[in-house]
Amino acid sequence: MEIINGDSSIKSAEEILGKLEKIKERGCSMEPNMESISSLSLGNRDRWAENRKRLLDLGNTDEIHAIDSSMFLLVLDDFASPTSYESLKQTIGGPG
Repeated sequence: MEIINGDSSIKSAEEILGKLEKIKERGCSMEPNMESISSLSLGNRDRWAENRKRLLDLGNTDEIHAIDSSMFLLVLDDFASPTSYESLKQTIGGPG
């Protein structure tokens, strides 16, 4: 999601919030994706490279480019975990 306008000004807070709400609505209407981009963060460097190649091979070129060119990522997962460990595991590894 772009937050900078063509004239280099920042979009309004209301516009950014509206875009985030649309992203959340879209995500809530989708089935869990077991080929999630979040799997890219799992494991050591070799595993990271394998995950990245697999995600690219699965057609995630635009998503990988968006991550590579981003200043930061905002995760909008909606889940409850009984422990901090389970929460961390879900955040890093996703549903798979």
